[in-house]
Amino acid sequence: MRVQQVVSLFALSAAMGCYVMQPVAGQPLPLGSNVSVAINDAGRAALGGTIGPEIDAIEGRLIQKDSAEYVLSVTLVRLLRGGEQ
Repeated sequence: MRVQQVVSLFALSAAMGCYVMQPVAGQPLPLGSNVSVAINDAGRAALGGTIGPEIDAIEGRLIQKDSAEYVLSVTLVRLLRGGEQ
């Protein structure tokens, strides 16, 4: 590989960043947190009319919450069969 290609690969990998998914486990989530919500069968049935029936997970930033619901600014929807929107 040429030096320019190696430098480009290094810069790309450094720009990607790292993150860790971990369960909430009763801890309060601060607003602005990046979250990933796994959707079960009941969630797919409830969200099917607005987002679609093939949802596996929703990722986004937490912008509002109360005791009954979370409001996310959605950045990614993962589908059951491997696609993303």
